Amino acid sequence: MNDNKEMTLRTFMKQNIIDLRGFFSIALELVELIRKRHLSGVIVHDLNPANICIQSQSARPTLRLIHPFGSEQIHGQTIVQPDDLIHAFAYISPEQTGRMKRKIDQRSDLYALGVLFYELLTGDVPFKAKSANEWIHAHMALLPIPPRTVKPEVPQMLNDLVMKLLSKTADNRYQSAYGLHDDLRKCSEQLTEKGIIEPFPLGEVDEISRFRLPEKLYGREKELQELLNAYERSCSGSMEIMLIGGHAGSGKTALVKAIQTPVIHKKGYFISGKFDQLNHSIPYASLIIAFRDLIRQILAGSEDQIAVWKTRILEALGQSGIVLIEVISELTLIIGKQPPVEDLPPTESTNRFQTLFSNLIKVFADRKHPLVIWLDNLQWADSASLRLLRVLMDDPSNKYLFIMGTYRNNEIDEGHLLGEMFLDNSSKMDNAIHYLNIKALGYLKVIQYVADALHADQSGIKPLAEALYQKTAGNPFYLKQMLQVFYDEKLLYFNSDKTRWDWDIQSIKEREGFKDVISLIAGRFNTLPEETRQVLRLASCIGNSFDIETLSMLYGQGTDHTEQDLLPALSEGLLLTEKDAYIFLHDHVQRAAYDLMPDEEKKQVHLKIGRTMLRYYRSDTTDDHLFEVVHHLNLGSECMTYPAEIEQLSRLNLQAGRKAKAFAAYVRALELLEKGALLIAAEGWSRHFALYSNLLLESSECRYFCGYFDRAEADLEQLLLRAGNVSDRAKIYVIQITMYAFRKRDGKASDIALKAMAEFGMNIPPKASRLSIMAEIAYTQMELSRKASRLKDLPISRDPLHKALADIVMASSSILFIVNEELAVILFAKYVRMSLKQGHSEAFSIALGSYAMTLAHGLKSYKTALRLAEIALRYSEKADSILLKGKIHCIMALALQFRRPQEPGRYFQKAERLSLEGGDRVYAGYAISSRLITEREDLRRLNHICRQYEEKATQTLDDITLRVLYQTKQYVRLLQSATDTNHLIFSSERFDEGQLLREEKSNNVYKGNLYYYYTCKLEVYYLYGRSSEAVAFAEQSKKLYASLMLSVTQRHCFYHALAITAVYPSAPNDERRNYRKELNQLLAQMKKWKKLVPESSLSKYRIMSAEWARLEGKHSKAAKLYDQAIEWAQETGYPQDEAVANELAAKMFLSLNNNQMAENYLRNACKAYFRWGANGKVRSLQERYPILRTLSFEELDESENSDGSAEKEIAAMDSRLHNGLDNELDMDTLRQASQIGSKGTDETELLEVFLHLAIHHVGAEKGFVLLGKEGKWVVEAEKDINRNRERTVDIEDSYSTAVVQFVMRTRESVVLGEARQSIFAADPHIQRKRPKSILCLPIRYPDNRNGVLYLENNLTSDAFTADRLEVLEMVFSRMAYMKLWQLRDNADEDAKTVEAKITPSLVESLTNREIEILRLMAEGLSNKEIALRLEITEGTVKIHSSNIYGKLQVNRRVQAISKARELQLLD
Repeated sequence: MNDNKEMTLRTFMKQNIIDLRGFFSIALELVELIRKRHLSGVIVHDLNPANICIQSQSARPTLRLIHPFGSEQIHGQTIVQPDDLIHAFAYISPEQTGRMKRKIDQRSDLYALGVLFYELLTGDVPFKAKSANEWIHAHMALLPIPPRTVKPEVPQMLNDLVMKLLSKTADNRYQSAYGLHDDLRKCSEQLTEKGIIEPFPLGEVDEISRFRLPEKLYGREKELQELLNAYERSCSGSMEIMLIGGHAGSGKTALVKAIQTPVIHKKGYFISGKFDQLNHSIPYASLIIAFRDLIRQILAGSEDQIAVWKTRILEALGQSGIVLIEVISELTLIIGKQPPVEDLPPTESTNRFQTLFSNLIKVFADRKHPLVIWLDNLQWADSASLRLLRVLMDDPSNKYLFIMGTYRNNEIDEGHLLGEMFLDNSSKMDNAIHYLNIKALGYLKVIQYVADALHADQSGIKPLAEALYQKTAGNPFYLKQMLQVFYDEKLLYFNSDKTRWDWDIQSIKEREGFKDVISLIAGRFNTLPEETRQVLRLASCIGNSFDIETLSMLYGQGTDHTEQDLLPALSEGLLLTEKDAYIFLHDHVQRAAYDLMPDEEKKQVHLKIGRTMLRYYRSDTTDDHLFEVVHHLNLGSECMTYPAEIEQLSRLNLQAGRKAKAFAAYVRALELLEKGALLIAAEGWSRHFALYSNLLLESSECRYFCGYFDRAEADLEQLLLRAGNVSDRAKIYVIQITMYAFRKRDGKASDIALKAMAEFGMNIPPKASRLSIMAEIAYTQMELSRKASRLKDLPISRDPLHKALADIVMASSSILFIVNEELAVILFAKYVRMSLKQGHSEAFSIALGSYAMTLAHGLKSYKTALRLAEIALRYSEKADSILLKGKIHCIMALALQFRRPQEPGRYFQKAERLSLEGGDRVYAGYAISSRLITEREDLRRLNHICRQYEEKATQTLDDITLRVLYQTKQYVRLLQSATDTNHLIFSSERFDEGQLLREEKSNNVYKGNLYYYYTCKLEVYYLYGRSSEAVAFAEQSKKLYASLMLSVTQRHCFYHALAITAVYPSAPNDERRNYRKELNQLLAQMKKWKKLVPESSLSKYRIMSAEWARLEGKHSKAAKLYDQAIEWAQETGYPQDEAVANELAAKMFLSLNNNQMAENYLRNACKAYFRWGANGKVRSLQERYPILRTLSFEELDESENSDGSAEKEIAAMDSRLHNGLDNELDMDTLRQASQIGSKGTDETELLEVFLHLAIHHVGAEKGFVLLGKEGKWVVEAEKDINRNRERTVDIEDSYSTAVVQFVMRTRESVVLGEARQSIFAADPHIQRKRPKSILCLPIRYPDNRNGVLYLENNLTSDAFTADRLEVLEMVFSRMAYMKLWQLRDNADEDAKTVEAKITPSLVESLTNREIEILRLMAEGLSNKEIALRLEITEGTVKIHSSNIYGKLQVNRRVQAISKARELQLLD
């Protein structure tokens, strides 16, 4: 070679002007040179003009690569270091900068070629920079100026080719030098032959020559459609469950991922989590991962959106948010820190956790954003996750939810929990669960796949496809791995001469197959460098995914070094990167890496991981990483030698076990606690007494809940023998009591409770006489009387013995009551006296409340009982126990029924909510049953309640409560829609009358349920005229009197009496005597009740007395009594009594041939029955009395409420969630109102602003503000958002005069869902314009001027709701008072004179609720405390507070209180 003819390309470019022909001659030669290097498996890395020699003696230049001295490593890659930085950095690819987690391959050389081509064409490199960082930024982020822009003579195709090479993303560049060479050749030939380069698609041959396996699905069209159909159903409001089984590598993951894009396009949430085969340490691991991802999506929203989510989540979780924060710590970022909750027994703890998690899902899954949850590898799921999943699947109230679970069906052995819970024959008969079985690909699909992968015709690749099918049996994952192996081993290669893929079919057939995918992957592992295999072994011990920081700690290297050692695995496709984590390509890849280690090495590695994590997360082991730390240390514990370290691990297991118990993962908790005990068992009692005792105590609770009763029993007995501390012994007794109660051995639990009480100072006799009970009550009454002044303010007891006794009383009170009511009464009486002497504890509330019920039912001291129940409620509110509050609210409701019968419902409802939140389904059942029994004033409302419970709570209710629910549902159905009164059947699909009557149970719960059943049947049969049978039902059940519910006993008494009066005239004389005696007793009983609770009893008493008078022929007296009963029933809101009285009066007048009076009463009876909701009874009367057939009733839709209020009370959860959003919107409207300045704004402008806010707040099309002036209605403001026009000549034609006049005169608001079907249908405007929705609100100025706000929406019916009225009133009063305060500021009068004018109007403007809230503010209560006191939401308190500030013209609470005192508003 001649030195003067060979030079570097850099020197050549400086000395020569290179035209297009010269460019092509150099470029084609250079690309061919690079192609040959790549074919030999070499990546150049440092390709730049200084490293290329050129000899241009002939027409075709000769090039060769050189590797100069003075090279160095930059970011792990060899880069030459001449003096000029350009040579070091101008030609590196983005992935070579070290800033990207991307593998460096042959495409990096192609990027460098792009820089070289740019320089050859334009004379300069595409980027300019002065420092290494600037160069890195340029390659990472700057777009090059196209060559054609710099040099217009550069052909467009050549320009595009260079820009393709300079793509920042390697996938967008040329993928091979062969493909690049082909396009360059085409350009060169066209330029030579035609003088121009015509457009053609770049990269066609490049794409063919690229080895890239197809990502699309093959042979899964039917299965994919089934998933999409299920998702569509969930979008329509259903809950869908799809369990997808298949062998490893069958394509389950690819199938599920195929629906992710459609879900996101429809604004659904798609979240997923994966269970780990080697690490089951974290309970609910897959669900935690999924919901963490969802919360991250939510955290990307605006502050306002986060505020709405916070409200909704807090409403759903109530006071127990910390329970889920323990599992999903990211929830704190939305709802903030939450107060601690009480520890619960296993049953209640499990119920609480499952209910809260179900509630959380309901928050996120709604019509606008259906929620899709994918749980992968269910065969490795922990038992807690599977049980929670079962609860979610069984909850019919879940809507807009699609749960997918994938599992390996060949790994589900007999006895596997997944199989027992979801895959047995009974589960597969569940219509709510759908199943897919993913099979291997068929031969034809394998042919199609291979043909697509190799860009070849199917006929040409059949021999290869057949060989692959034989070796893989059509398993998609095997197929891909096998193709990759053949490509890596050059058995499959691109034949550039033939421009197609080719293969060595003989070698492939002779190639030894793999027994399974593990051996296949292990073979690929063996090709990796040793340092890569070492780091992968460490990574496999961490889990299926891992972060580089944790792995680097274990590896003992920096993150850069660790990532470099991982690069070969990335290049081989054995690892993937996702966000900030590395993920093994498949579980089998992780397993292969793990199995390459000897067992002893695994233990050492896990120990190292645990120790490293413990050091690194030492301050945080109580939180997210505790389970992982303990998992690894436990696996390596056999390698521990230091006693201190072993003891530390035992304590960590105790800590982790308690945490697992806290969120109801009892199987995992037991594993951890047993491991902790095993570690120190040899010296447990001698050296580690406290630690060992705690481990046994905690594990015994887990054992009995998991079914290991004998071992739990033995451990607890052993602990009792060794425990000396009072507190410790109390804990043991409490667990024993709950354990035996859990096993339905109430007698044994009662015996232990009495034994424990005696040990702690309270002796309860094993048997109690009536005399001893009365004596205890008398002593207690004396003490209560003596200490009446102190009763409300007892000090807290600090005595450890009293605290221990309180724990026993709390744990056993319900059990004792069930086993022996007499003993329970003695216990409550004694404990109340003890608390009066020693101070109160949480148990005092339950004892005092239960004692109050004894007074009510035993001594009929209803007034005293209610007073004591109120005191018990007050003490319970001070406690932190949700369970206690739930029980006391239930007791309070029971006490109220004897004094204020209209009020128990809301206390039962609150008791239900608190009990469910605390996981106490027993008391929740009591509350729900009681509510169903007491709700009788509106059958439509009761039907809604039944449907709501049936839909939302069937999975949480016990058998007795469900029986009450279905009995009530049948009772309502018969009264609403009975078509054949000769067949009044109470049995239904879910309730069997015969089974109920066949049961032989003597407990009070069963008796009470039977009594309720007979009472419902008695009432229905009587109302439908089957009085003889009704009398028989009453006689059968009167001795069952075992109900605590006054409403049931009243109804039984009432209808028993009426049934007797109905059959009396036709009865024989001897039966008449018995009937008269029975009637006297029933009347005497009702007379007592009318004095006690006249609201619910007086009308019934008068009806019974009227019937007695009728039988005696005293018709005038009877008529008077009927009328009095009707009047009282109307006044107190008992339409059923009103209806019965009217019907009986009508019958009497018919018997007296006074048809006119009878017809009047019958019409009123029909109307009252209709108001009650007894439509079946109405139809029965119309069939019996032809004169009633002309009556027509505008039937309310069964899906709607009769008064609009039931939905708010019934759908407690839904309303709480939506109220959170509504409150935010309401607050936003009020904020907008408060931001409008009044100074310099005239009244008309303020009214226009008010109208604008009102229209947008309620969703109206148009609106008017009208004021009364001199007897006329004057339009002060108007707006029509869909028309831009001047005011019409006849403005009255623009609104309903009838509606406006009605509101002006009555000062009542009107909300019409369909104006043409209202009482205003005859109004000319409504007839002509046919508006759909109308809202009209009375408004009043501080100077006593009256007006109305009138709004219309003509696009949809039911556009407005009454919920919006209060906010509109607030907005108007705020803006009106801004003007009033402006008057004060501008007045020339003395300030006191102006204040005197303003104050009366201001006081009048503040609503009673606002004054009430203002006074509670002055007492120092927080918004949350005010909400609890007034039983409204915290959001509602904020709205009222905001309005108060607006009226008082202040900005803060302190200012509001000060202003209120100044204006004497708090007096």
